[in-house]
Amino acid sequence: QFDHLGRLWMGGHCGYTLMDKNGKLTQVKLPVRKNLFDVWYLFEDSKKRMWIGTFQGGLFMYDGQIHEMDKELGLEDETFLAITEDRFGNIWLGNLRGVDIWDGKKIRHLDESSGLASDLVYVIGPDKDPDQMWVGTNQGMNKINIKVLFEENKIESIQSSRCFSVVTVIWI
Repeated sequence: QFDHLGRLWMGGHCGYTLMDKNGKLTQVKLPVRKNLFDVWYLFEDSKKRMWIGTFQGGLFMYDGQIHEMDKELGLEDETFLAITEDRFGNIWLGNLRGVDIWDGKKIRHLDESSGLASDLVYVIGPDKDPDQMWVGTNQGMNKINIKVLFEENKIESIQSSRCFSVVTVIWI
């Protein structure tokens, strides 16, 4: 993931590596908790904050300093496999329990009981229609109407039994 400064962020074991424009590498270790973990997802939001999702290590956010966001937001999961932002500035967090959506003040949680195909969310991505968001799970995918979700507090979505990645991933 390249950030607004042109640095390449690469996830790794218990942290990440930054490569600046000159090719200089800097390794950064994240706070280790009870589990050893790997960084699985990096996402820079519109406020130029880098979100760092891990497998079994929590959720972090970098805005000049590291924040342990799963703790700050009171999230129950320690695995975050997908992170994105909608056009309203809400941060969508895919995890093993569904999707948590943070509006900057509070968390909204979506799972199978809300209408998701499954609680295990692998990928989240915006549709070409800015009012729609795709959520890919191990049991299918949902196309969620964001306006209906926030205005009527319900998931109005198209559900499919097949899921394919909706983002490009580069493994180095």
